[in-house]
Parts: sequence; structure tokens; C-alpha cells
Amino acid sequence: MPPKLAVVVVLVLSLVAPPRAEARKKRRASTPRIAKQKPTRKRSLRKRARAHARARTHARKRTQARERARARKRTHARKRTHARKRTHARKRTHARKRIHARKRKPRCSARCQALRARRAARRARRLARLKRIGLKRFPPLSLYSPNSRERLSVRLFDWRGRADRKAIKQVRHFLRCLRTKRTHTISFRLLARVYRVYKAFGKRTLHVYSGFRHPSVARLKRSYHTRGQAMDFRIPGVSRRRLRDYLRRTWKNAGVGYYPNSPFVHFDVRKKRMFWVDASGPGEPARYVDADAVLRAERGARRHKKSRKLLARLTRRVKPAPRPTKAPPAAAKAKNHKLAADAAERLATQMRVDPALTAPSKDSGAVHGPAPVGPAPTIAQPHSPI
Repeated sequence: MPPKLAVVVVLVLSLVAPPRAEARKKRRASTPRIAKQKPTRKRSLRKRARAHARARTHARKRTQARERARARKRTHARKRTHARKRTHARKRTHARKRIHARKRKPRCSARCQALRARRAARRARRLARLKRIGLKRFPPLSLYSPNSRERLSVRLFDWRGRADRKAIKQVRHFLRCLRTKRTHTISFRLLARVYRVYKAFGKRTLHVYSGFRHPSVARLKRSYHTRGQAMDFRIPGVSRRRLRDYLRRTWKNAGVGYYPNSPFVHFDVRKKRMFWVDASGPGEPARYVDADAVLRAERGARRHKKSRKLLARLTRRVKPAPRPTKAPPAAAKAKNHKLAADAAERLATQMRVDPALTAPSKDSGAVHGPAPVGPAPTIAQPHSPI
């Protein structure tokens, strides 16, 4: 289409059809407007009432849902209870049937009854033989406490090798803290290992010097004695070195303490291997020495004199320094002063002289002074330390 013709067409259309915006304005002007109504008090109250009604409806629905959930729970619980009761009833019925079946006379012949009797006797003999073997395999453990002078002989394991709880309770009471009289759970692993030591050295009575120690009386608060995982003991007729070497050689996760100046060996159960040498005596503070040096000196003590001297120097007992004496209390001081005064008065009474005995005689030419009259002077007495 030529450009001139297009311009003419546009002008004609604009004159014939009015623009869209003007048509829209005319439509708006022709339609009547509805005036907006102002909110009144009645309408606001009705809206609030409807809102409250909806809230109450939702609350009622929630309450009903909770009640239905509780009812379902109660129903399930009731069903479980009834199921348990039915299960128990079935068990009782089966047990009653088994009892009645045992009480009923056997329906087999005499030959069958004799065969059953022989089988029962064979089982009894076998069980008795197993019991004898088990009792020999697990003999009773014999313990002795030099501090409390108590003895205990108890079977830790039955003939099947299972631990006996009553026996473990007796051992726990035997290994109680002697100062506080309190008991503690003893490690079963410790008891099993001590039982193995007991069997390895000819089932000799173990002399136990210490088991559980209460933390209030223990020197080391983190000691294995406070946990019930340690024991100080010895075996009569077995040297401490031999017992120490056996304990170190047998278990890797254990602690062994060697005390050359004490009659026992320390043994505990732990995660890692530990060995130490303490040259202190009973009741003295710990004095640890080089454990490797002690072992080397022991190996060479039989051949070399220097090794013997070194071993004696390492394991010698050092006397502790004397403890300072405490000053006596005020009451003791007053009592000591009173005793000293009484003694001085008695001494003065004995020293008084009678004038008739001290008068000069006619035969003697000696001239004596006048006799002392009155109480004798007080003599100061030294202070008594008691």
C-alpha cells in the first residue's frame, strides 16, 4: 500500500471510530454509582460474633479430636491388657496340661518303662560325673586378711563355670574398707584373674592386705582401690618377685606394683600395662624408684657384687623424718603446773627442821645458828612434758 493511501485510511478510521479511552469514559459516566455504606456498630458486633463463633467451633473441634485420640489410646491399652491376660491364661493352661500329663500313668508297656528308667539313670550318672569334674575344675577360693584376721572359703564358680552371685557378695564384704566399714562393687575381671593366680600357685590361701579403700581415707583419690579394681596380696611360700613376674607375664592390660619393703604385691585391672617399684615401707609416703634399674640389678645380683650393691641402694628403706610434736593444750598445762606445785610443797614440808633437834649441845663446842621457822621457800620445778 502506498504511504499516502495509508495516511488517508488512518484519518478516516479515526473520524469514524472514537478512541478506546473516550469510549471507556463514556461507559463509566453512563453507569450509575453505588455509594459506599459506612460501617455501623451493629455490623461490627455481628462480625465479632461470627469470629467468636468460628473460634468456638474450632476449639470444640480440637477438643473433640483430643478426646477421640485419648479414647483410641485407652482402647489400645485395653486391648493390650486383654491380650496379655489371654497370653498368661494360655501359659497357665499349657502348664496345667503339662502337669496333668506328667501325673498320668504311662501308656507304654513294661519294656518301654524299663528303657525309660535306664535312660534316666544314665543321664543322672552322667550329670553326677560332670558335677564332680566341674567341682574339681573350679575349687573354692581361700582368702585370709591379716588386718582383720578373717578367713573366707567360697566357690566363685559353680560346676558349670558360671559365676555365683552370693559368693561374689561374700567376697565384696570380705574386701570392704576396714576403716570406714563400707563395701563397694568389686570388679569381676579382677576376681577372675586373682582366682587364676590362686589355681596357678597350688591353691594356697591368699593373704589379702587391702581391697577396697574409701576415698575419704585413701591417700591417692584416683587410686584403683577406690574403684574396687585393685588388690594387695601375697601367697605364703611364693616369693614376691616370682608372683610379680607371673602377673606381668600373664596379663598385658594390668597394673603391677612391687614393694621391696612391704610383704605384698599390688595388682589391678586397667586398659594399659603399668609396672612400678615403690621402696617405701608400710604406712610411709610413696618413694618410687627406676623399675628398669631394679630389674637389671636383680638379674645381675647373682654374679656381680656391684649389682647387689646397686639393688640394695635402690630398695633400701629410708627412715622418715620425725614428726614435730604438738604443744600441749591449756588444760594439760594447768594440770602440769598444779602437779609441780604440789610436788614443791611436799618437798618443802620434808625440809622443815625442828628447833629442839637443832639446839647446840653442851658437849659440842660448835655454835649453830637459829633454826628456820615457818614454811620453807618454794622451789621452782622444771615443766613436765606430760
